[in-house]
Amino acid sequence: MQDMRVSKADLHVHSKHSDRPSEWFLRRIGAPECFCRAARSLPSRPPARHGLRDHFRSQQHPRRAGDCRPAGHVHLRRGHNLLPKNGCKVHLLVLGIDEEQFRMIQELRADIYQLQQYLSTEGILSSVSHPLFRVNGRLTIDQVEELILMFPRFEEINGARDPRSAELCGVILRHLTPRLIAEMADRHGLEPCGPEPWKKFFTGGSDDHSGAYIATAFTTTPLAENVGEFLAHLRRGDTSRAVPAGEA
Repeated sequence: MQDMRVSKADLHVHSKHSDRPSEWFLRRIGAPECFCRAARSLPSRPPARHGLRDHFRSQQHPRRAGDCRPAGHVHLRRGHNLLPKNGCKVHLLVLGIDEEQFRMIQELRADIYQLQQYLSTEGILSSVSHPLFRVNGRLTIDQVEELILMFPRFEEINGARDPRSAELCGVILRHLTPRLIAEMADRHGLEPCGPEPWKKFFTGGSDDHSGAYIATAFTTTPLAENVGEFLAHLRRGDTSRAVPAGEA
């Protein structure tokens, strides 16, 4: 019997408001990142799919702050953020932002170190998307360690990526220790995030680009009456394991 005492949200859905896609072949033919009006497509799906009724938001490689924002929903953006040492692209989900914060994120995203400092200072929720996926083929082991030091929250389940990557990501992030974090911090000269940086939190989402797979992966929290409560659960790490739909 389905447990209705939890809230579930797909925290990684694209819409047609995304700018140019990452994939070279889509850019070659002039296609957008996504053709889907994601905010309008969910109600056309079975309304109770895996219990995802209340909290929904799309994210995209942003063009402007006003794109596709239904009132009362989680404002969430994803874009190409750079590790400037080698131009490695990192996708970062950012939740609960306002117009001014969006503007600042756009200014800082070319340097993820500066962006992380801003997000931390502002107390903005974020989650590293598909952390082991090499967006532009430049992600290194050292840079994965830097992301571990800088961010407390990672997308463990991504519906569009190899599930073996999710399993590996979970194993790595759940077996961090104070000693390992201290060694990484010394190796990279970075201050670890949070009071217990070896304890990571997890999100999940479908990474849908078409409207066909929305809600096939999601994040669960204790029951939230509104978006503010849902975000508060995420902030505290009150999430169940981010799960693909087949395990719900």
